Amino acid sequence: MVFSASKTRFLKAVDEKVVAAHRHISDFWPELTWADDPDDEERIPLPYPYVVPSTDKFPYLFYWDSYFTLVGLAVDGQEELMRWIMDNFLYEMREFGLVLNYSHPDSLTRSQPPYLTLMIKEVLKYDPDYDWLREAFTLAEAEYEEVWVGSHNTALGLSRYCDQGAPNSEKRAQYESGWDFSSRWKRRCRHLAAIDLNCNLYQYERDLAEFAQLLGDHEEANRWLAKADERREHIMRYLYDPLQGLFFDYDYLAGHRLDDKYSLATFHPLFVGLVTPQEAAGVADKLDLFEQAGGLATTSCQPQARDSYQWDYPNGWPPLHWIALKGLKRYGYFEEAARLAVKWLTLGAEMFAQTGKMWEKYNVVERNLAVVTSYPNQHGFGWTNGIYSALLGKVIGGLDADVARQVVIIEPLLCPAFASQEFAAHFHRYLVHDLTLRFSSEPDLRQVEIGVVAERAIPVVEVRVRDYFPAEMPTVTLNGVPCEYRRERQPYGTVVIEMNDVEDVTLSVAWKR
Repeated sequence: MVFSASKTRFLKAVDEKVVAAHRHISDFWPELTWADDPDDEERIPLPYPYVVPSTDKFPYLFYWDSYFTLVGLAVDGQEELMRWIMDNFLYEMREFGLVLNYSHPDSLTRSQPPYLTLMIKEVLKYDPDYDWLREAFTLAEAEYEEVWVGSHNTALGLSRYCDQGAPNSEKRAQYESGWDFSSRWKRRCRHLAAIDLNCNLYQYERDLAEFAQLLGDHEEANRWLAKADERREHIMRYLYDPLQGLFFDYDYLAGHRLDDKYSLATFHPLFVGLVTPQEAAGVADKLDLFEQAGGLATTSCQPQARDSYQWDYPNGWPPLHWIALKGLKRYGYFEEAARLAVKWLTLGAEMFAQTGKMWEKYNVVERNLAVVTSYPNQHGFGWTNGIYSALLGKVIGGLDADVARQVVIIEPLLCPAFASQEFAAHFHRYLVHDLTLRFSSEPDLRQVEIGVVAERAIPVVEVRVRDYFPAEMPTVTLNGVPCEYRRERQPYGTVVIEMNDVEDVTLSVAWKR
């Protein structure tokens, strides 16, 4: 195959409208890329270009927006832009001692949900630069220690959201939470040990352990793993309701969980891999609390308390779909993840076909733009575009990388919803130069074929195929020749094939009828 300097393109994925919407997204990144004027006194000028959520209301670098934008930039091969965004955040840590809510003087005492270590990992997937990692590790550790378990800690050993400059301001606490505003908080955000925040800090502890291991400090890695184990114990003690099988925020002043406020934050433990398969099943079983025609509503519909906030029913938000779908796939709920991905992607595609734009949030109940909002619904839109690309490339296509092992991973979302449908994509400079990936399966999923063509040989590729027939022995061939494989059972059944120096291969996995 001849490769050319092209962009990432999904050739066959869900339907033609979805493909067209992504084509717009991959072409639109330059429109959302902003470079600061160092003399601009109305913002905090940053040294490198970055992606803004929108050029209208939000022409700034936002913290948590950027993680959800960055996972899509990765799929679309925007390596340099990803590194610039990360270097801006490291600059903020050096200059201000925290990653700012957004690059404006108003947020000098306020951050946003922490995703710094996950963004570091996305950059490392492209470039395992350990000199850069040493500084990034030091600054991420400082953010953790000085911000999130410093001024934000509680007597529970869990953290809360609050503005360091106004710790008793409910409004500013909700700004920092990203969920501004939501009935989830019962107007007590500043007094709550929040489930999503503490799951993110568990992720930090696991990631910092991984970074220490990569840098050769095994004692430091063990210290961070012990912190993660301790936080998990606190989360399960205070934030988990075993009777409902769901996770809730905990009011540490009143001494109880807010166990009547059902929100998509309950999926965060699945996203970070904190729960057992049995605990994950309890959350997955309650999807009907949130699932609507267009995806997942941010909170469940509770007629007795219909507060009209934008982080509530009937609105659906891109970052929460990423968290929920990644969590579901992580624990083997492929069919549920696929069903929700199709709902969300087709909703975005239909609204794009009607308006020519991607939007900040959608009404997932009516599948339209009639959202509850604190300001005019914004178009553009950074994290909407990022999650769109990432759901197609990382979740459905399943192309990603393991930083610790320096292995390219391919795990397509093979399930009944996508049976008989062919997926094909050309990835431009995503992880490994240019790569074409295709996969398909028979209607009963007993025959799966995965094809990979790379511009340059990939040293190690691990292909993971969902094992729907654990009682039967599969036949696995690589370019028509039988090859070795192994089977894993946790957290779900998987056939795993490891390949070396991958350049042009066709892998077939078949279970006899």
